[in-house]
Amino acid sequence: MNRTKTYLLSLFSLALLTVQAQTIKVNSVQEIETDIPVYYPVIFDNGSKLLVTNFNYTGLSMINLETGEKSILSTAEGAGYNARLSANKKEIVYRENSLKNNRRFTAYKTVSLDGKSKRTLSSAKRTFDPKVIAEEKTYAVSEDLKIALYHNGVKTVLAPNGENYRYIWPSVSPDGKKILYTVSGVGTFICDLDGKNIVSLGILRAPKWVNDNWAVGMNNSTVNYITKSSLVMAKADGSYHQTITTPDIVAMYPSAEGNKIAFSTDTGSIYIMDISINE
Repeated sequence: MNRTKTYLLSLFSLALLTVQAQTIKVNSVQEIETDIPVYYPVIFDNGSKLLVTNFNYTGLSMINLETGEKSILSTAEGAGYNARLSANKKEIVYRENSLKNNRRFTAYKTVSLDGKSKRTLSSAKRTFDPKVIAEEKTYAVSEDLKIALYHNGVKTVLAPNGENYRYIWPSVSPDGKKILYTVSGVGTFICDLDGKNIVSLGILRAPKWVNDNWAVGMNNSTVNYITKSSLVMAKADGSYHQTITTPDIVAMYPSAEGNKIAFSTDTGSIYIMDISINE
């Protein structure tokens, strides 16, 4: 695979971001060369590696951003959905979907970062198996349209905004003290592990933690088959929001690691953004 190719934003775009960046400064934007269109990037390992998948989450590949090397970790259906680095930081946790009698089953597996060693965490089942997160102290997933928080092996079902909502995209802050989540059709929020002290972040779809104090997500819309989407960072207390991409890029599904934010576009291009937060 060709080495990573770097593109700086146009002078106009960079100037626009500089004017806007009272708190968050965009230092550079870098496009990653890929052989085919890929989506839903997950950046990890101090911003040196990237997980990518197909538009329908089939297959899972890893890109070494320092060398440009690409390796295929799985070709299974669903492998790219919520794939992530394991708690021991030595493996990638992913899923494999299968159909039996027109019913979908999901198995959870891991693969080592070098791609040489695989193991099964949970055999194919209809429901989520907590064995998947047995190695993680605190983790949140969406189960039965609610937030399922697993903390020290104990499961707690949360519906902070009320029972009659659909809760998606939950995740626990790096310090393990708060939950970031979206209420479908309403907006994105942050709460404590007990579901209390709710803070509204507004429209922030597919949100991810940047650090304990910041989250990033997308503000997207499609009108007459034209998709517009920008990345927005929000302070965890809800006091500040800032758009960090320009209209010339359809920026979607971000992932953050340190001062790096990865995102894909509607056509399957992948970008890495380097930011600074001035507080």
